[in-house]
Amino acid sequence: MLETFKPYFPQLIAAIFTLLVGAINYILRPRVKLTYGSSNQFSAKIPIDEDKKEIIVVNSRRFTICNDGGISAEDVQIVFNFEPIAFSVWPQRNYICEKNREDKYIIKINYIPPDDFILIEASTLDIEVPQIVNLIAKNGIGKETKYQESEEVSNFIIWARAVLMIIGFYSIVVFLLKMII
Repeated sequence: MLETFKPYFPQLIAAIFTLLVGAINYILRPRVKLTYGSSNQFSAKIPIDEDKKEIIVVNSRRFTICNDGGISAEDVQIVFNFEPIAFSVWPQRNYICEKNREDKYIIKINYIPPDDFILIEASTLDIEVPQIVNLIAKNGIGKETKYQESEEVSNFIIWARAVLMIIGFYSIVVFLLKMII
């Protein structure tokens, strides 16, 4: 049976290789990767009168929004479950604030460049700080991440891992070609 396809082996191998390169190119293409999370939260008790009998509790939380992808995230909408008393955006960017029909508070930012981040510090009085309900962009949807301490991995280990993966891929291709021919 293989004898009937033997004259077509070069064309078949070229077609398989073309499909394989196309699939790898599709997988490795640059795209938006939005993530968000809360890095820290704090509360402060502030006395209202001189007797310190009445106090106000100021709650504050810092949210980090990152674009870890290879292209810019455009028309980014950060949706909170309710409006905070005060908030700040760092680094300074143009943004628009609005409420939708469901009374969710939305901060709209034009774009977030690749490998960049935005910090939003939200504060409230005597109630819990609002949470990010959703992070939406024109070319992607954000995912929540949990922030924790992690070790730095050296560049040598990253490159060694990449070289070993390329050698393994090459070995698989050679093995498959020997099986076919």
